[in-house]
This record gives sequence, C-alpha cells and structure tokens, in this order.
Amino acid sequence: MASPRSPDLEIARIAAAQYGLITWRQLRRVLGEQAIRRRIATGRLHGIYRGVYAVGHPVLRREGQWLAAVLAFGGNVEAALSHLSAAAFWGLRPDEAPGAEVMLLRNTGRRHRPARSEHALSVGVHRSRTITPSQTVLRGGIRVTTVERTLHDIRRRIPPHEFIRAQERAQADYGLVPPTRGPGMSRSDAEVQLRLLCVEHGIAQPLMNRQIAGEEVDFSWPEHRVVVELDSKRFHRTDAAFERDRRKAARVRLAGFEVIRVSYRQLTEEPTFVAALLSVAVRGTGARRP
Repeated sequence: MASPRSPDLEIARIAAAQYGLITWRQLRRVLGEQAIRRRIATGRLHGIYRGVYAVGHPVLRREGQWLAAVLAFGGNVEAALSHLSAAAFWGLRPDEAPGAEVMLLRNTGRRHRPARSEHALSVGVHRSRTITPSQTVLRGGIRVTTVERTLHDIRRRIPPHEFIRAQERAQADYGLVPPTRGPGMSRSDAEVQLRLLCVEHGIAQPLMNRQIAGEEVDFSWPEHRVVVELDSKRFHRTDAAFERDRRKAARVRLAGFEVIRVSYRQLTEEPTFVAALLSVAVRGTGARRP
C-alpha cells in the first residue's frame, strides 16, 4: 500500500482538483525529471500540450480540455478562457466551437502556441490592451472572462439574433442587465445596437462599411437604395468632420441613395422611433432608383 507521503498520491491529489490534469512545474515539485519521464513512457502520464499532462488516461471532459488550454499558456495567472469558449462555459450559447479560445492577461504570457497531442483542442489566442484582472474570475478552477467581458468579446463574432439570446441568458442566469449607453458609446457598440434593432423589428440586415460612390458608408441596403450614417459628438464634432460628412452625404445622394442620419442617443433612448424610420425606408418607401 502506498505511503501517505507517496509522490503518486500527491500527483493524484493535484490532478483531482484540475479535471485530471497536472503541469510539468507541479510535477517537478514532487518528482525528479527522470521519474517524470518514466511515468510518461509507461503511460501513467499523457501529454496534452507541452508541459500539461493528463494523469492515468488522456480522455478529458470538456472542462478539462478548457483548463488544459489555459494551463498551456501560463495557467490561471497569465491566461483566461475567453470568447466563444467562455460563452459556452457560462452557458450563454451552445458549445459548438471545435477548439478553445484563451486571452493572454499580461505581456509575459507565452507568445508561441505549445505543441499539442491528438487529444488536445486547437487553441485560438487573443491579446487585448483593455483586459483587466477585474474582467476575469476563477470559477470551477478555471480562469475565465466575466460574463460582461465575454458578451463584449463575442458581440461581433456571432449573428445578432444569437447575441440577443446570449444577453437574455446572461440576464436570466446571472442577473446581468446590459448597460444603457449614452452618446459616448463606442462606434462598435452603436453598430451592434443597430443590427440588434433590425433583428428585433424584423428589418433586413444591412451591409456594413461598404463603398458607395467612392465613399465608405456605415450601413446600406443597396436593393432599397438606403444608407444609414451614425452621428456622434465624439467623432463628428470638428468643423472639418462636419464638412466631410456633408460632402459624403451629397455624393451618396447623387448616386440615388436616401441618406438617414441616426445619433447614438436615438439608438439607446428612442429605439422605436429609429426602427420605424428604418422600416419605412427599407420596405420600399425610401428613395427610388433613378
């Protein structure tokens, strides 16, 4: 019978708290390098990623696969489960991604993808200048981006109707109410808000950032000859910006398009009005083809 001080009991204890996983660094606190390599050779340790091992057998449950990806990029201090993987972790959307996604939390995180075995998931690695420690949490032994940060990261990765469902689940399961944003909302926030508005009111989805008459417009419905431009004091407050916007609108109108200007405030405070405006334009009563 193994002694209570047996290295293998200590390995089993560590792995039990980590979905059957242990790292090389943790192994070295218990065993010498040759002893580790003997256990690998005899099938008692199975490499998942370089420096990350499954104890006993290589088959991992989904949480184990996610944690292995996080451990491969420096562990819960240097990386966090993120994006679509985090959304699946929180139950905001189905777990359909074939791989795992992690966010590096500091510059000292690994820059290169570690080698992986046939039992490991492919890993998508993200870096962000805006991620902060308060936007991650240790949950079930896995460092993961918070529900709020996860929604922020996936909002342009999935169709608008799926994002709406993810928001609804976040509200139902975690009491998270999406913040109401005022005129200072970011451009990407406003773009998502307008696309969601179209979904909610049965309006066809627009094309984004397309060229018309040599000008890049925010949203367009070419078949209806309709363009929507987003207005905000943040991006349009200078005289030069004012003149540029008017010149751009004039060129687009000359090409036979109706140009509708929508402010960030209207998107958040008067969504019904904006929806009605778009419905009238997009459903055929806007500008006609020349």
